[in-house]
Amino acid sequence: MTTDEELKDIDQMIELSSLVEFEWSPSRVVCESRLNERAIFIISSLLNSEHTEVEIKASGQYVTDLNDFDVFEVSIDLPKGQHCCLVQTPEELLRFYYLHALPDDYAIAEPLYKSWSEPQLGQPSIIKRLAGAQSFILALEKLGIVECDSHSRSYVVHTHNGKTCIPFKSEISYISNVALDVNAAIEVLSEIFSDSLHSSEKERIFRNAIADAMRSCDMEMRLRHLLKHALEIMLAARNNYDLFVAGFSFQNDQEKLYEQKREFNVKLNSLLSGIQGKLLAIPVSTILAISQFKDVGEQNYILINIAIIFSAAFFTLIITWLILSQLAALTSIKSEIESKEKRFKVELPRIYTEVESIFSALKSSCTFNIGVAKVILGLASVLFVVTFYVYVLKTPPLQDFISRYYQFLNGVILGVLEFAEIIVVKVKLGFS
Repeated sequence: MTTDEELKDIDQMIELSSLVEFEWSPSRVVCESRLNERAIFIISSLLNSEHTEVEIKASGQYVTDLNDFDVFEVSIDLPKGQHCCLVQTPEELLRFYYLHALPDDYAIAEPLYKSWSEPQLGQPSIIKRLAGAQSFILALEKLGIVECDSHSRSYVVHTHNGKTCIPFKSEISYISNVALDVNAAIEVLSEIFSDSLHSSEKERIFRNAIADAMRSCDMEMRLRHLLKHALEIMLAARNNYDLFVAGFSFQNDQEKLYEQKREFNVKLNSLLSGIQGKLLAIPVSTILAISQFKDVGEQNYILINIAIIFSAAFFTLIITWLILSQLAALTSIKSEIESKEKRFKVELPRIYTEVESIFSALKSSCTFNIGVAKVILGLASVLFVVTFYVYVLKTPPLQDFISRYYQFLNGVILGVLEFAEIIVVKVKLGFS
């Protein structure tokens, strides 16, 4: 971890480079010139630092007192470690470090950039591209899309076809070709990997997208191509993932629909079996009831016939109640099927075209069963009327009772009509 003292030394060296003209080399900076008071103060501070090596000569001799001479030859070792470094240009930075292994804190003198400082407006384009390229490579590594192989010095992308290697080595020309929309590529990565759903499939799809993009590139140009077309490759991968999710969703919904079809068919078959049983029971019970009626003159024929007709009425009532219950169940199932069909048609039109026949078959089955249930309900009513008619024929006292009741009811109706007619006449006379 970089200490505050190390960062302070780098800040002072950058300030000193603006006061004197340094000659930069990979490992040190050297100058020979007169020093003003500020430069002398900075050099004195660096001399007292335990993190920076400074050599001062005057007339070819090492000196420690900066007040006895006018012209000094100053040599300062540049920090180049794992945690911090100072370089003259971005080219120098990329000569010493790979993109994924840049120091925690680094500074560039030309153009001026310090990674630990807040980004400033008007930041040079090359610095933005460098920072974007580093963030993109680190994001790929963090998400497990690429692996860093120090043995081959390559970023390795594993796919089902083998592995694709992208050499670590980068040049400033690679950075110059980094699109400024590389941050958008990083956002695509963050968006897709924001949850753990299908994580292994996401990694596989993005690896394949990178491997496909690298296939046509020469080995030494792969990193440049990856950085230049980062957003294009990430968008292609996201589109492939969207297709995968759509296919996965379609398969799931289709399997669920087939499962629901099986469940509906089980319900419908159960209801149909019950209806078929009732269809057979109704005429059998009617024939049995009619055959059991007693003729006039047989012992207790009136009581026996009454018991039979009450039994037939009770049986018809139970059958009617059961048929109405099954009609309600069939109507409910049909409504549920139509509701699911509407959801598929509106929300999943592509899937609906594939499963429309399932809905049609289920609705046809429901409609047929509802029709059969209504026919049975009508049949039960008609056969009870037939049974009651036979009962009336077999029971003369009931015929007499019905005849007298009919005559009485007919007389009541006629009386009401005559009374109403008299009222109407009086009302007309009253108005006249």
